[in-house]
Amino acid sequence: MNCVSCGARNVEFATTCFSCRQPIGKLASVAAPILAREQDEGPPRPVASPGAGTSRAPGGTLARLLFLAALAWVFGRGLLPRHEPREPEPAREALPAVAEPTPPQTEAFVVEEQNGFRLVHFEWGSPSAGAAGSFRTGETVTGRSEIQGLGVTEDQRIDVTVALAFRDPTGKLVEPISPTVLRQPKESETLFTSFDYAIPVDAPAGTYDLEMAVNDAITSRSASFHRNITVEAASGR
Repeated sequence: MNCVSCGARNVEFATTCFSCRQPIGKLASVAAPILAREQDEGPPRPVASPGAGTSRAPGGTLARLLFLAALAWVFGRGLLPRHEPREPEPAREALPAVAEPTPPQTEAFVVEEQNGFRLVHFEWGSPSAGAAGSFRTGETVTGRSEIQGLGVTEDQRIDVTVALAFRDPTGKLVEPISPTVLRQPKESETLFTSFDYAIPVDAPAGTYDLEMAVNDAITSRSASFHRNITVEAASGR
């Protein structure tokens, strides 16, 4: 194989001429363009060593430096997208609390005492109609009471008579009186009573009086408790 540079004869498998040390064969075809460009451009410029003058860096190094400088400028100017912190959402105004309707308060019952007896509880039944808790003629009035202070024998027995009287504004009894006599073993400290009175439709309107009379044969004591209600005339009268 002949060298294209100096014409020396080389062995077939040689890649470099033994005389001029230039590439031959396939290596010569690859290196030829590079050698031709170097011959056209002239000898390479020396690279400045640290501390040397102001010689410029090779083209590749200069390009890398320019790229790095441009990248630093982009970051410095903040041109790249950044994740801005989310602003907190404004607090929602709390809705005003809706006050629930307050149920009507029932007045505390005041214990009434008479001659050793105590009326510890009393209540009327709720009227079916009428303003301000009043009843109407034609309705049935109900209620109940609790009385304490009964006499008791040595063998734990009671002997008491209870009579209820319900009168209209004129003093007339709505129903006849039917006394209840209790001669029996003591079952409780409290005497429980309940009642119901049907007010006639043609009865007068006004204040009705309920009398609860208690007579104790053991202690020879008696008491009379009174409670009043207002009755209105029925509609259409």
